[in-house]
Amino acid sequence: MNSNLTLNEWLDYWFQTYAKRTVKRSTAISYLGYITNHISPIIGNIRLSEVDTTILQEYFNYEMDYGNHKTGKKLSPKTLHNIKLMLHKSLKKAVELELIKRNYAEYVELPKVSSPKIRVLSLSEQRKLRTTLKYSDEKLYFGVLLSLMTGMRLGEVIGLRWSDVDLIDNIIHIRRTANRLNTLDESSRTRTEIVVGTPKSENSIRDIPITTSIHNEFIKYKEKYKKRFLNAEMDDYVVMLRKGYPVEPKTMQDCFQRIISEAGIEEHITFHGLRHTFATRAVEQGVDIKTLSVLLGHSDVSFTLSRYYHVSEKQKRKAMNLIGR
Repeated sequence: MNSNLTLNEWLDYWFQTYAKRTVKRSTAISYLGYITNHISPIIGNIRLSEVDTTILQEYFNYEMDYGNHKTGKKLSPKTLHNIKLMLHKSLKKAVELELIKRNYAEYVELPKVSSPKIRVLSLSEQRKLRTTLKYSDEKLYFGVLLSLMTGMRLGEVIGLRWSDVDLIDNIIHIRRTANRLNTLDESSRTRTEIVVGTPKSENSIRDIPITTSIHNEFIKYKEKYKKRFLNAEMDDYVVMLRKGYPVEPKTMQDCFQRIISEAGIEEHITFHGLRHTFATRAVEQGVDIKTLSVLLGHSDVSFTLSRYYHVSEKQKRKAMNLIGR
């Protein structure tokens, strides 16, 4: 291997030899998309030895202004940062192999990433949702309830198996997640498939203690679908439509939107908003941020504070009343 490689050839080698074998499949799919759809068409033919800060900065400036070469859409700051992180990682390996002298991706400047605002349910909306869930005929209603009461992610809800639920010691073990991902195998007849794998990060592998209320909901759920769970095995999914198969994420999300509509909640909210609602109620009840961070499976408290700390109207009024005194 030598420095006469083009950036394309290097990225292909790096992806197949290192990245594909060391990162989560979802990450590998993202990397492949960045290389194929963004980097290769624009600067892929430049020699690896000629890549410098100017070339990379101009490339990212182009992506900021014009985005995807097929759609012409501008890329979000988050996507730009993700591409930069991948490029930095690949060039770091090239430096280690002495193919280039410096990792010029380090000096690229990008716009700041702003966190998307996630809507949470108000207390009155949450009560409406709980009432609707209590009488719902939706077969997947329990997935919505689980996320609302435990803060579990969508993938964790649909990847949960009965072997992960301990109703004696009252603990839910988060050990896997299910998602629909693009296939990496080019010979595959399908472009996407449901993949059951390990959670998002090491911190996401966690145990969630369950309250008496959640315990009782599990019992009621089993009683409601007694025939379906009569022969249920420990390896079966808790939320399922077909034995042996996890629920499609889109199917779960569609079910959630039907339940939200039935509850009379008009303002749009995503399934992920349930996780944020759980976090908000926890803070309102006085749960400390460190404990909440662990329950949510975050790697550090600062992420929980920046993304999940939603100040409610009730908290603002309470603060103003204290100041007024």
